[in-house]
Amino acid sequence: MSVVALVLGFMAPTAASAEPARPMFQGLVAAPDPARDDMVLAVGRLVVPGTGTAVPVSGVRLMVFCDGLGGTEGMTDAQGRFRMALWVPHTTTCEAVSDATAEHSSARSTVRNVRNTFDVRIAVTGGAPRLRPWQTATVNARVQRREVGGWVDAPYGTWVGLYENGSGDPNQRHVGSVFHPGPGGFTTRVTSHGFGPLTAQVQGHHRHDGATGTIAHGQWSTAFHGPWPPMTPAYPHFGRKYTVSARLMNARFSLGGIPGVPLELQAGPMNGEGPWKTIRRATTGKDGSVRITLTANKRQDLRFVFRGNAAYAPARPKVMSVWTTYQTKIFKYNAAPEPARKGQWITLRGRLMRWTQASGWRPIKSRWISGAYRVKGGTRWEDNCVNGGAPTDSQGWFRLRCRVSKDATWRVYSLWEYAVPHPRSLDFPAQAYDYVDVR
Repeated sequence: MSVVALVLGFMAPTAASAEPARPMFQGLVAAPDPARDDMVLAVGRLVVPGTGTAVPVSGVRLMVFCDGLGGTEGMTDAQGRFRMALWVPHTTTCEAVSDATAEHSSARSTVRNVRNTFDVRIAVTGGAPRLRPWQTATVNARVQRREVGGWVDAPYGTWVGLYENGSGDPNQRHVGSVFHPGPGGFTTRVTSHGFGPLTAQVQGHHRHDGATGTIAHGQWSTAFHGPWPPMTPAYPHFGRKYTVSARLMNARFSLGGIPGVPLELQAGPMNGEGPWKTIRRATTGKDGSVRITLTANKRQDLRFVFRGNAAYAPARPKVMSVWTTYQTKIFKYNAAPEPARKGQWITLRGRLMRWTQASGWRPIKSRWISGAYRVKGGTRWEDNCVNGGAPTDSQGWFRLRCRVSKDATWRVYSLWEYAVPHPRSLDFPAQAYDYVDVR
């Protein structure tokens, strides 16, 4: 052999000195074993990654163990796959480790939060229907669990509880039960009573978790409520500002107002029947309330309207009658003479005026003014005036003659002795007071 050949032969690498390939675990999954209680099934594949298709590593011994406890041994098949069952008592972390060989180094991979119970769900065929309050529907559903290959029908029978009011609500309403035979589905008829979504629930045990699923999107019933008073002032004057308010509540008032939904304020004639016209729009606040300020220009009915959405049913409109009136006032009122003698006649004199946006204060003619007195320290009002009162003249002046007997407060009033407008009058009631000392 030549020297060159000898040197080249000494430098050529041999198969025994080549660096081992570095394999890796592919698709490692540890999930509940559908065939055995309290067991976890570990599946995966051991391959050597390459520039093209990964090369399977076959016939290699490996071990899967959890939380450092004794595990299970197995071998990869011709495609590098493995499938091993091992006991897992609770949520834990599992590892897979392969042996090193002359051609391959060792590989290690971790699966965290491994459980020995199945994820469970309730699946509705065709999707959960949407129900208005008092609407009924037939629902077909299945109890399913997640296995290594995906969601499959649970093989065991179980009772399914039916509830209205949504998941997790401590006040949810139990509306029935149905048995799920497993495998297979269950059929039930449900009716919305206006208390939110309808759910089906199964209890968990050592093989599967509990599960809750919506089987019908039931709307919540709604109602307008408060705040009180709904209109401020209660009897707005022409040309002046007033505020109307309302609060949209869940049918279960304990759940409070409904925030962030659109309301319409509509106006119509004062008969409560319309036709109605939308004059403002507003969105409810955090407590479900809205406040809208308007200018009084006529007598009319107002109502708030909620048209509903996917979660909430429409609310019955809240109607308010706007008794718009002119502001009135009795000017320069005086009871004279004062002091007076017992049994003497006194004169109650003043001027009745009306405020209009166009011309300010104007006199009111031919309006009847009544008078009454309340003795000092008393509570009852009495009338001791000639004819019970007198009309105003063309300039709004009035003059009443009344007999005095004791120290008393004398009151004159127009239209009504209480601060409530007369339905047939556009004027708000006016009152005035004066004290007369009798000696």
